[in-house]
Amino acid sequence: FGDPHLSTFDDLRFDCQAGGEFVMVKSNEEPPAFQIQERFTTIDDISACTQASVSTGIVMANTNWPTVQFSTPKSGQSSLNTLNECPIDVYVNGVPITLPPDPTKSATYGENGILVGEEWVDG
Repeated sequence: FGDPHLSTFDDLRFDCQAGGEFVMVKSNEEPPAFQIQERFTTIDDISACTQASVSTGIVMANTNWPTVQFSTPKSGQSSLNTLNECPIDVYVNGVPITLPPDPTKSATYGENGILVGEEWVDG
């Protein structure tokens, strides 16, 4: 999350300072079997820039797996999760998820977003 300076797979570099939701990667099938979208939010109160944006959300969708979204809450809104002291919202198939408090474990969630299991992560 942050200032959207981007690189393509063939190392073309560019900046995207517009606000909106953009398709970053998608497979060639129609409809695409895999897709990553990112949300850029404009920042209007920076006096040094006439236009700037930051990445405030990303969603990954695959026809064979649950859709997963990470986003920062809007100003003044609370969040279910904090990572490195930063609030972050996590959704699986549109259902808000609370991350496990122990980073050495991975969590398994059911379709309704309820934690169904935890296991130790190697490393």
